[in-house]
Amino acid sequence: MARSIVFLTTNEQKYEEIAALLEEEAGVDVERRTERLPVPPSAAPADVAKFRALEAFKLLRAPVFAEALAIELADGALSGASFRQAFEQLGGSSWLTRHDGKPGVARVAVGYTTDGKEARVFEAEIRGTLQTAARGHGNAAWERHWVPDGRTETLAELA
Repeated sequence: MARSIVFLTTNEQKYEEIAALLEEEAGVDVERRTERLPVPPSAAPADVAKFRALEAFKLLRAPVFAEALAIELADGALSGASFRQAFEQLGGSSWLTRHDGKPGVARVAVGYTTDGKEARVFEAEIRGTLQTAARGHGNAAWERHWVPDGRTETLAELA
């Protein structure tokens, strides 16, 4: 009997990538769900990912993991649907255009719970530079615009 887990995400491409990886590498069936959850008390990606996983467990009563991201630049951070909208609006006054070439940190976190009482959080940070021109075929918009320090390729191109 295969183990199963719920991946709480609105990103269909990210789900397909993670589901294929977990099924192939670990024999885990991954179900994609989207749920309306309360607003997290913090905007920090680690806190958001943990909060989402614990809240989703209350609804689903199944092992669940959820992700969160923030792109932090000198003048603030952009996360959630906010950055998705910013990346899709490539007009002269868009957030992305105004921040072209700016250095910062992309923080990615995943919260995971099997019991709904405690959640483990895995977090990574990728220092780099934001660029207006999308390059590569990453499954998240920010990956096509983020160039890690010491590289000339976007994360999407590196994948």
